[in-house]
Amino acid sequence: MGKRVNTATWSDKYKRWQVNVQQDGVRRSFYSSTPGRTGQHEANAKADQWLDNGIEGGSMRVSDLYEDFVASQKESTGQSHWRGVESRYKHYIGPGIGTKRIDRVTEQHLQDIINKAYSQHGLAAKTLMKYPR
Repeated sequence: MGKRVNTATWSDKYKRWQVNVQQDGVRRSFYSSTPGRTGQHEANAKADQWLDNGIEGGSMRVSDLYEDFVASQKESTGQSHWRGVESRYKHYIGPGIGTKRIDRVTEQHLQDIINKAYSQHGLAAKTLMKYPR
């Protein structure tokens, strides 16, 4: 379960319940316009769901999961495919998030990898549409 220590509060100005939560440096607000305690419970439930949304076994590092992934790719695909997978990991994904725990990787981390591949390495937009595969 999430680590929410606060509860939703009613805002008279906006006529809604609001709860602010933060996880791994990312702050989100959740709302409910349902009056009464039902609305407060709705906003709190939305926040808890976001905090709890993760991956089982998420304490593993991306680099460890990558090793398992590339091994399965070598067994089930051709050499031209898995070599591309290895190359993308070595140049872009590994340096960006290789040491992170998998449950701590956010969409923004993935977007940063794509942005860096475009700006620093000049990869084409069509190529980047495939990332981070």
